[in-house]
Amino acid sequence: GADVDAILGAAEEAARPFSAPTAEMIARAVAEARDGTHPEVTLSRLEGWAAHEAIAAAAYVVARHPDDLRAALLEAANTPGDCDSIATLAGAILGARLGAGALPEAWIREVERTEELRALADEAVALIA
Repeated sequence: GADVDAILGAAEEAARPFSAPTAEMIARAVAEARDGTHPEVTLSRLEGWAAHEAIAAAAYVVARHPDDLRAALLEAANTPGDCDSIATLAGAILGARLGAGALPEAWIREVERTEELRALADEAVALIA
């Protein structure tokens, strides 16, 4: 439930001591999401084949869809680059922010051991709370 700008700002600042270029890449991606730069432009540049690109691409997707896990995952999974890495990162960030309930029911209904996974998610939330 944390503010998405705070989350993405923390990611940028966490990267800065280790890689200023990565921090700048995250900042630019978030700025492009905010100014309406089309996904084709940003996600063609940040294809995610290198970790720092995947992190920045995920930040872009999260900034575009801070309250819509479904839209974020679909956009990330349909990028021209390393889409599974970008979708995993964006999904992890938004999943932590929005909770397991943000996943469309149709997507998880047929997953093997769904109820066991839901129970584990509920336990994790209880531990954090």
